[in-house]
Amino acid sequence: KEYTFIKKNKLKKLMHQATLDLIMHGRITIIVNEDEKGNVTFKRVGPETVRNNEDSTIYTISNDWSRQIDLKQYRAYKVGIKGESLFEYAPSKGEAGQSIYSIPQYCSALNSAFLNGEIPFLQKSNLINSIFPSLMLTMAKKFASQEEAEQFRNTIEKAKGPQEAGRILAFVTNDKEQLPEITPIPTNNNDKLFTETIDEVKASICTAHNIDMLIMGLRTPGKLGSGAELPQAYAIFEKNVVLPLREQMEEFGDELLSIGNIAANIKLNSYKIIDNIVVEQTNTSI
Repeated sequence: KEYTFIKKNKLKKLMHQATLDLIMHGRITIIVNEDEKGNVTFKRVGPETVRNNEDSTIYTISNDWSRQIDLKQYRAYKVGIKGESLFEYAPSKGEAGQSIYSIPQYCSALNSAFLNGEIPFLQKSNLINSIFPSLMLTMAKKFASQEEAEQFRNTIEKAKGPQEAGRILAFVTNDKEQLPEITPIPTNNNDKLFTETIDEVKASICTAHNIDMLIMGLRTPGKLGSGAELPQAYAIFEKNVVLPLREQMEEFGDELLSIGNIAANIKLNSYKIIDNIVVEQTNTSI
């Protein structure tokens, strides 16, 4: 019965998805379908698509809440309910400031995550536009026509970007005084500011997830001997983050087994990194 339950509900895959949901959203939402014979099946639903009423007795799901299309309502799961209902596991729900939706611990780094995506885009834009204008052209006459002005603009545009490096430009006029005057512009040093900002962004994101940068393979520039701190950083991360998360996932797994009328418990095996070798430690407790 246990084997059939695990295979029918693809429990291993479901637990992987549920773990990610718990980390990202602070809650897990599962549609429970129990038929008249008592057979139970589960279907994972993304917590970002789920809303509930004030007392969490009715849940509404929509894949696009901006337009509120394809709304589907489900009753909150209770023992004995036949048909489809929604089971929510939210260990942080009801804590201070989290009475409606659980807030993930990494929310303090969302601005840094947004900035992490904007910095490469800014650098790309600056690279395409040759970082910053390096020359200023001063003309001694106005363009005789819109066509002439457009032709001049196209000439300048074709000289921009890394693919046009080393190009030779030629300007021809009827009078020497009408030749463009070229004035160099000092180079902007904001690229160093980008580098410092990226380091701060990495540190902010890792801090919000309670993980040391060393564990993620990120080294602090100018800091020597940081590799010796890795075992201690790993032990702290495992105790403060991994172990509580493992306990919550075991509790969630036990809830699923209880809903499915399976008299068993789920225990997650832990992994220890010893001398660069990953060793699985089987949890034999019942």
